[in-house]
Amino acid sequence: MVPALETERLMLRPRGVGDIDDVVAMDSDPQVRRFLPPAFRDGFDAAAYRAILPERIATDHGPGLGHWILVARAHPNAFVGTALLIPVEGRGPDVEIGWRLPRTHWGKGFASEAARQIVLHARRTGLAELVALIHPDNAASIGVARKLGFAPDGSRDAYGTTFRLHRLASRKSLTAAGFRIRYPPHEHDRDQHPTPPSHPPMSVCGRVP
Repeated sequence: MVPALETERLMLRPRGVGDIDDVVAMDSDPQVRRFLPPAFRDGFDAAAYRAILPERIATDHGPGLGHWILVARAHPNAFVGTALLIPVEGRGPDVEIGWRLPRTHWGKGFASEAARQIVLHARRTGLAELVALIHPDNAASIGVARKLGFAPDGSRDAYGTTFRLHRLASRKSLTAAGFRIRYPPHEHDRDQHPTPPSHPPMSVCGRVP
């Protein structure tokens, strides 16, 4: 289960079955699926997707891992997109971050805002080295990774396609960027220095499977 997080403009809450309509509507747009793995991009079936989402939502990915729904703080019922932190291909050992937004919310900095908080959440759980798996033509997500301090590091095959690999290798990089994690008040009041659980290295991907 993932915790609730917040940014200046967004609230990130755990995904639930009540979010299925918004998720299916977003992913029904071919432009939203443009840089996703080919099987999902080209073989999308809204009815079949809707039918399997409850099972995916119920999947336990481990402590601190899972899917978020992004909503606007000013309008909590306004769906802004989705994000995740889960084992790569459902197996790991790497763990990836992903984000996806409807076209109406592209170009507003929401992906960077959400991803920054999720990366910091991952760091708080004890993850040190982070990598990003992004489609080579996905300039927007590559830009998000660069804003977070990632650098190009070759490529990697996963999910039936080839992604560009980016890496953030040191804890110092995030500290130097001046990022500060923000939990909602009931989360933020927790001990700020918990004993981190044991997780494998994490991979960050600018797409949500």
